Amino acid sequence: MFLFQTGQQISKHLYILRACVRDADGKKYVFLIDESESWKVAVGLQRLRKGSQVRSLGNGQMAPGEIARILNTIPLVF
Repeated sequence: MFLFQTGQQISKHLYILRACVRDADGKKYVFLIDESESWKVAVGLQRLRKGSQVRSLGNGQMAPGEIARILNTIPLVF
């Protein structure tokens, strides 16, 4: 993984984690996480940053428009 981005949709109580993997295809994975489970993501990313295999790992925030686009494309069923 070389980049992860997080976003938050307050009205739906969701966090979005988008991760880009370092491979030939440049795959991006999107995870929708309930607000009550978001602490697990923070702990996991801390562990990842402290790991021995991390060389350069970027992080950033997702733009509000990008969050809306992702949520509009994915049917949410809870």
